[in-house]
Amino acid sequence: MAYISLGEVNRYAAHFEKLQQSTLGKNEIWDSYYLDIRKEQTQSTLLQLMKGLFDQGYDGLFLDNFDNFNPWGPQKAHKEAFIAFVKRIRETYPTKFLIQNAGIELVPQTYPWVDALAVESVVTDYDFKTKKYRLRAAKQYQPYREELLQLYAKYKLPTHLIEYAESSELKKSYCKRTGGYPF
Repeated sequence: MAYISLGEVNRYAAHFEKLQQSTLGKNEIWDSYYLDIRKEQTQSTLLQLMKGLFDQGYDGLFLDNFDNFNPWGPQKAHKEAFIAFVKRIRETYPTKFLIQNAGIELVPQTYPWVDALAVESVVTDYDFKTKKYRLRAAKQYQPYREELLQLYAKYKLPTHLIEYAESSELKKSYCKRTGGYPF
């Protein structure tokens, strides 16, 4: 599996120069730039990158930044163009394995075009003030978990949780909270 961002590009990426004119502003948190997915230049550049990855022998892609196009994301106004692009990826590479990262609100529209769902930080989150990972309060993660269970039951997408821990204690805590679920 290879990683590719569909919503942003970092200025240090080899393809930044090709996409620089297709950006919409800066994501200050990650020091990256939002891509204008509506532009053919953006889509064709990303598809060329994918071809290069597949030519290197990768079997599939971890597609990041779906959450940028959800109802609260910075690129929410481009949701329809984004979903059409995900469909275009599937049509261009029908046999490749595609993992959607985040953007669970889009699953009802994207599930025909992806093979699996990955979701980061369901029971953990990152505190930008202390710069540490922590366990979420039950009232925060339980509704999220229930929503994921409903999506799993309805769309049958294999779902992978990606959690982060800086200590074995935190790891044990999140493993306990996620045990017994089909993720």
